[in-house]
Amino acid sequence: MLHLVPVADAEIAGLFDGPAWIAAMARFEHALAQAQGRLGLIPTEAARAIVQALSPPAVSPDAVAAAALHDGNPAIPFIRLVGQGADDPAVAAWLHYGATSQDLVDTALMLMAARALDMLSVRLMRVGDRLAALAEAERDTVIAARTLGQHALPTTFGAKAAFWLDPLVRHRDRLAAVRREAVVLQFGGAVGTLAAFPAPVAARLSAEMGRRLGLAVPSVPWHGARDRVAAIVTILAEIGAACGKLARDMQLLMQTEIAELAEGHPGGSSTLPHKRNPVLTQRICAAQQALAGLPGRALTAAIGEQERAAGPWHGEWALIPQAAEGCGAALAATEALLCDLVVDRDRMGRNLDVTDGLIFAERLSFALAPSLGRDRAQALVADLCRQSLADGIGLRDAAAAAPAVGAVLSPAALGAVFDPLVATGQAGAVVDAVVARWRGVADGGGGSETP
Repeated sequence: MLHLVPVADAEIAGLFDGPAWIAAMARFEHALAQAQGRLGLIPTEAARAIVQALSPPAVSPDAVAAAALHDGNPAIPFIRLVGQGADDPAVAAWLHYGATSQDLVDTALMLMAARALDMLSVRLMRVGDRLAALAEAERDTVIAARTLGQHALPTTFGAKAAFWLDPLVRHRDRLAAVRREAVVLQFGGAVGTLAAFPAPVAARLSAEMGRRLGLAVPSVPWHGARDRVAAIVTILAEIGAACGKLARDMQLLMQTEIAELAEGHPGGSSTLPHKRNPVLTQRICAAQQALAGLPGRALTAAIGEQERAAGPWHGEWALIPQAAEGCGAALAATEALLCDLVVDRDRMGRNLDVTDGLIFAERLSFALAPSLGRDRAQALVADLCRQSLADGIGLRDAAAAAPAVGAVLSPAALGAVFDPLVATGQAGAVVDAVVARWRGVADGGGGSETP
């Protein structure tokens, strides 16, 4: 659909489409029947018949979806249609024994989410690796830092890239934690108490199902505790926000008047032949915008009534697929952007000089402060800045001609004040620290910040 083009990701979307839902629900029922047959909870012949009927199930996603509008959820028509399509009546008699619709829907969603999170983790690592390489390559490329849209101080483009990378280090850890802690089996029966089975057997059944499905088994069913869904949606939105921050910054640096960056394959215009539009950054920002509201919706759905909500739970089903696809689109576009990013270092240098030295004003006041005191130094530099603007001379020349400056700073010391790379402060150390932390995560050697 055309309205989804900016946030679409076919690869991720395919993990949650109709066939994927059918396959995931079949996996749940397959594991349930095998585990119950092994534990003697249903006849062994029935378990074999159920497995055969589910390999694969002769069920149309469209048929399940259509019936779900009447039945209230896709689990009910799925179970009914599988039973009706089976030759052996034992399938209809024993399929889904002791489980509830929410067990089937929630676990199916988690099975699909597991694949999506694994895929997104790989994409996140690729984006982080490219950002780390960019930060190292541009470690000493001086660029004007901008606050409130104005020149502030010199920094390096490598430091900018490191600051874009920094949240991804944390998101890498958080995504792994969410994958481990939130993607779990749902199996609780009608109200989360597994009342259909004796206590020792219920625990063994849950453990066996978790083993067969490759899902961790929570200490208790989570029918009414929806924080896991919210956690998945939130981390994906946070990753999208990190991509969006990078894209917005790059968009500004791609403006005609700045032109320090450019997309390697920009878009055109339907009417302006000269346009080189930043299509990848706009896609990233659109995906982030689509993601931004999803955590709030997940938290709203988390306040469902009693043991199973009438409405909030149903509205929750789309959140993980939407978040995964939006995050996937943002990461894919960010990787493509970094692959072909055009960095104009000469333009960065020219833009650094556009204020004729005013970007070094803070450094000059700091250099004068030990001798003149902070207030006198700042007042003197403010006067020199006004003089520079009024007379059209550079701040360095204005400072060199000022007796009060000459009495404190030698020509060499004044020159050091206006050295662009020296003026970047700890920018190089920022690059080294963030890249080292990222590489530690990437190589499996830790990398989290220590208090």
